[in-house]
Amino acid sequence: MAQPISAKQRERIERLVADGATDQAQKLLAEWVHQHELTPWAMESLGRMHLARGERVRAGRLFFWAGVRDGDDVQAAIAAFLRRPMGQLLRTLWQNARVPFDSLPANVQADLRAFGFDPTVTPSVLRQAPVWWRVLRMLGRVLVVVIFVTGVVTCLSSIGRLWSAH
Repeated sequence: MAQPISAKQRERIERLVADGATDQAQKLLAEWVHQHELTPWAMESLGRMHLARGERVRAGRLFFWAGVRDGDDVQAAIAAFLRRPMGQLLRTLWQNARVPFDSLPANVQADLRAFGFDPTVTPSVLRQAPVWWRVLRMLGRVLVVVIFVTGVVTCLSSIGRLWSAH
């Protein structure tokens, strides 16, 4: 379900923006949006920051999923984002933000239906993966990093031995 940002967290972000620390505010919002399921205020705020930087597709993605549709600039950003196949569009709802169709904002549900999405045949991209699968995937990623680092260290060690032998 939607995880609201507390008033204290909102004030902190608004203070950062007012003080000109938009990069830090954007980083905090991005972390929040990534860690929680569906956060319309954070997504809209982050979308506005991306839009101010000229990043229309990123802004459009955030506006679309947050259910924000007001303003020509927002509509243009959403239109730029929607220039992709339905499968790609659905995958843009972050893995951590996958929620049941019924939990999406009403206008997002209506838009998806208008695009031909059938909520009775919910694709896996809108279902939260089981915890065991997410843990297994994370362990797999860690294993890949460990193997890569081990390989680099082994190669560098071999090169060092060859170099010192000459």
